[in-house]
Amino acid sequence: MGSEALNVLTTRRTQGVTVDADLVLQGIEDAFRGQLRLGEQERNKALFDVSQQVFQNLNKIEQKNISAGKKYQQAFARKKDVVFKEGVYSRVDYPGKGKISGNDLVTVVIKEMLTDGTVINDMEAKDQALTQKLDAYPPVFREPLKRLQNHGSVTLVVPPEKAYGSKGLPPKIPPGATMVYSVRIVDSQPEPAK
Repeated sequence: MGSEALNVLTTRRTQGVTVDADLVLQGIEDAFRGQLRLGEQERNKALFDVSQQVFQNLNKIEQKNISAGKKYQQAFARKKDVVFKEGVYSRVDYPGKGKISGNDLVTVVIKEMLTDGTVINDMEAKDQALTQKLDAYPPVFREPLKRLQNHGSVTLVVPPEKAYGSKGLPPKIPPGATMVYSVRIVDSQPEPAK
């Protein structure tokens, strides 16, 4: 329960609302004792006011991220060998060697980042990988992966409408964020015979 409260505080902070942790703790203690300091009407007004503030802040954050994301996408699009397909920019960093078919089991590591370089998830650093048939990957990844051969790597720039959209994924991914993915094929194997 304590970590859930901390997650809410962290999320609110990313939404532009700073809440005093000591006051939250006091409110929790008051609730457990059945001695609430604010009446229902006061609580509802406070919650409404905070909701309004969060909504306004999120709208500003989203617009700022959309604008910054478009600039990043435009800069990336000007780089050599960048392809724009299905609403996603991609650039092959290393083509790899050895053909891959749609039924092959393809193992990848993905590094997910914001455009400012903030790492959201790094599978390789966590010693994790994802294995599935090439054709089973989501289209955002599948189409660029099909341009690679075994052990190839690609960088993807994905606009918010193809990633986390206007909601983001609080507290790490803000609303309207353009996402950057570095995807590397660790290995591919033909589909096992049945």
